[in-house]
Amino acid sequence: MKTKSFSEAQISVPGTLRVIETVIPGVRMIRTYQRRWLRADLRAGVTIFAMLVPQGRARGKSGERE
Repeated sequence: MKTKSFSEAQISVPGTLRVIETVIPGVRMIRTYQRRWLRADLRAGVTIFAMLVPQGRARGKSGERE
């Protein structure tokens, strides 16, 4: 039984992409992301940031000892 070298092996691109999408979270979402979603996603990100950063700072200060 002869083993194939790397150059002789046939790699299925769709199969490889399927494996990558399974192993690395978010790859499928990035590949299918639609540009028209960007404005709403950025707005949501800024809103969450504006709410959570001050809350986290306040919680951190309330735990400080004088």
